[in-house]
Amino acid sequence: MQFNQQHQQVEKQTYVEGNYIEHTHTDNTKVLAEAKIKRYRGEIQKLEYDQEESIEPPISSGMRNFLFVLDFIVFLVLAVNGIISPAYVGLLFFISLGMIWLGVTVYNSQEMKRKQAIYEQKIKQLTEDIAKQKEILEQPDNTPVFVQPPIKNREGKTPEEVISTIKILFLAANPSDKTRLRLDKDSRSIDEALRKANFGSQFELKQHWAVRVSDIQGFLLRYRPDIVYFCGHGSKNSEIFLEDDAGKSYPVPVEALSQLFSIFKNNIKCVILNACYSEKQAKAIAQHIDCVIGMSNEIKDTTGIIFASAFFQALGNGSNVQDAFELGRNQIILEGINEQDIPKLIATKCDPEDVVFVHKNDT
Repeated sequence: MQFNQQHQQVEKQTYVEGNYIEHTHTDNTKVLAEAKIKRYRGEIQKLEYDQEESIEPPISSGMRNFLFVLDFIVFLVLAVNGIISPAYVGLLFFISLGMIWLGVTVYNSQEMKRKQAIYEQKIKQLTEDIAKQKEILEQPDNTPVFVQPPIKNREGKTPEEVISTIKILFLAANPSDKTRLRLDKDSRSIDEALRKANFGSQFELKQHWAVRVSDIQGFLLRYRPDIVYFCGHGSKNSEIFLEDDAGKSYPVPVEALSQLFSIFKNNIKCVILNACYSEKQAKAIAQHIDCVIGMSNEIKDTTGIIFASAFFQALGNGSNVQDAFELGRNQIILEGINEQDIPKLIATKCDPEDVVFVHKNDT
């Protein structure tokens, strides 16, 4: 296909976000607008679902009743020990109950209003974003549009060919017999980092939780991701822990996981193992995958979240993997945590500076 400063009149089908969009006399801008609208609508549906799930007030009725019982016990002890005169115990007890009830009610009301305001603001912003993209789609097809000359990435793909989203497969395992991790916060930080990035709309985050050893092949086959991100526990033997059918920890041998990724080496370009002692596992996977990040030691839950957020923020703004990795380490330092040397980037098959998932000329 030849690119020039005239409008491209092409009759074809373009693959965008899992669907073929038939279009005639169109350009990359409109195809990308279609993809963005679909992404924004998906985010609205997720927000509406999360809003329905968060109807329960922060302090539940059960917790409120517990406070009432605790208050009763306190006044009973005070009365029995003669600290408070029996003549005033009943009055003070009911006053105390009223204060607890009022405090809980006011707190719940304010917290629910705050969550509602945040929800409405996000919905408003996404609705405005959809309206802007629709304006682009409503432009006449014969309007001259400047099309950037083709710039190919290292895989030889043109901007039009990379308009389809970069798929990130987020896999989390938090076995019941291990210390509980804030994996939900990990996922949320990555999603927010991509949403704020200039090219974040080109990334699609697929999430799966409580991943069992029997699940992982199916997820890789189903999504054919470009990036795989695992967060969870790791052992000093460099084994990551998935879950068995009972929700207990299941160690995955280094050789087995390395062999699995070798089968998907034509799709996956980057793997991040956000788990303690995963460097050896990362080195084994790096025999087949371009860029792999593992942890050389035990790492705090918070540190892993900080690193991941900065790393994906950089990728979403067009940085290469090497720069994104260094920005992740730098963010750990900025946060005042002395664990910046624990994440390790292993790339034996290529130069990580050449691995870029989105280019600034692609939009």
